[in-house]
Amino acid sequence: MNFYLEQYPYTRIFFGVGERKRIAEICSGLGEKCLVITSRGFARKLGILDQLKSSLTRDGVQVQVFEGIEPEPCDETSLTLAESIRSINPDFLIALGGGSVIDAVKCAEALATLEVNLKEIYGSDKVSALLAQKGKSLRPLIALPSTSGTGSEVTKYAVLYDGDEKMKVLVLDYSLCPKIAIVDPELSFSAPLDLTIATGLDALTHLIESYLNHQSAPEWVARMTEEGICLILENLPRLKKSLSDFEAREKMSLASTYGGIAITYKGTGLPHGFSYAFKEIIPHGSAVALTLIPSWRYYLPAVYDKTRKLAPLFGVEPALALDEMAEAIFNKLKGFFQELGHPVSLKDIPQVSEQVLQEGVKAVMKNPSKLANAPRPVPLEQAESILNRILRD
Repeated sequence: MNFYLEQYPYTRIFFGVGERKRIAEICSGLGEKCLVITSRGFARKLGILDQLKSSLTRDGVQVQVFEGIEPEPCDETSLTLAESIRSINPDFLIALGGGSVIDAVKCAEALATLEVNLKEIYGSDKVSALLAQKGKSLRPLIALPSTSGTGSEVTKYAVLYDGDEKMKVLVLDYSLCPKIAIVDPELSFSAPLDLTIATGLDALTHLIESYLNHQSAPEWVARMTEEGICLILENLPRLKKSLSDFEAREKMSLASTYGGIAITYKGTGLPHGFSYAFKEIIPHGSAVALTLIPSWRYYLPAVYDKTRKLAPLFGVEPALALDEMAEAIFNKLKGFFQELGHPVSLKDIPQVSEQVLQEGVKAVMKNPSKLANAPRPVPLEQAESILNRILRD
């Protein structure tokens, strides 16, 4: 068993090729009725859904299925799913798919159990407080991720698109951490190249952002994060060359889970705050990756030592002067993006207009937790000016 996965207290993690085939054994004792939630066809098309149902049914579990979770799910999707959960009243839930599926299920289960308005759980630590107030608990959630990027199978986060506000919103609460994560790299083997790269960059940004943040975490988290960064730098280019490189797929799955663990302890900052405005233009992973370097450059005075520790991972001499060392790291990152056939700057995206940049600034301003998480303070009275400068870097 992997040392880091064993240390994580919030989710029991089963990692390895073929682990999904043990679903009945792993879920034994959770109940006699479950609801499997998945996206629009991937699991059924590949036969994974039928395998899952057969395994559980043979073990005496009644299985119902909710299909149709879209990429970057909207609030209405979680509301519809919550109604299904209330109607079916399963003993436990299985989320089979990417981070969008897992996030939608986290929110829907909170709504189904608490019977509250979605806006009542937006923000930090609202769900646990309401559960305690009502004397309730969430159903067990088993997450089976099909992509290597979000880490949602282990995180306290859920992101939805609010149709009224026209922006992504965040729900974060430790009670949202899935009870069990079954991370089977085989589930990611069919992911196309563009999705593989975008989700891989999301995982890389999770690891770097969390490493730079100042929140406390157990001492082993820093070592895990460094290992995760190395795994992505080494293995995502391998998948660019060959999507059938199954060893690289396995290592990317591990790095993604590391990223989820890291951000649960230490959070994300400005890159993820900015990304909420780019939903209709570029994939989430691309948005956070392209805002990582300018955000990191702003952070530099506050993350001197951490930047120096990361330098060798990028093949950069850590004894260089801070600015020189940092620019060398940033150039290595840009070279990494180019190796993947990915843009290196927001300026490379024609659809990123002045209006879109302004929306990026507004997105962070509407999510003050991202300002608070930034390792270099962003004073509220100067925030708009600072954020504009970062996005135009």
